[in-house]
Amino acid sequence: MADKEIAVKKLDVSSIQGEKEFQNEMSIIAGFHSPFIVSLLGYCSDGNKRRLLVYEHMQKGSLQEALFENDDDCKLDWEKRFNIIVDVAQALAFLHLECDPPIIHGDVKPSNVLLDRNFKARIADFGLARL
Repeated sequence: MADKEIAVKKLDVSSIQGEKEFQNEMSIIAGFHSPFIVSLLGYCSDGNKRRLLVYEHMQKGSLQEALFENDDDCKLDWEKRFNIIVDVAQALAFLHLECDPPIIHGDVKPSNVLLDRNFKARIADFGLARL
């Protein structure tokens, strides 16, 4: 079996907001497979102590990092920027038009748009999403 890179998100369980975000992520994107959405691979829920979400790793990080950090590996020329915009538009169209019931993400921003090694954009963080 090949090694697989993952990303782990730790949610704050001391707040009601953290618990709501965890429940939203689990109910909305668990088992959800789409080329437009960052895949949730698993989770850990240890009573009231810890909530962890395990996602596929997106090698280029967030769009926010690519736009505002001086990393030569993540330079965004106009063609890459245009393709990212198209990817995000396709993701929103998928969520709104192809999901039944439609999903409203509610928090689309550069930090919630993640980029793979080829700068293909996917939407992440469904903590504020609504059906």
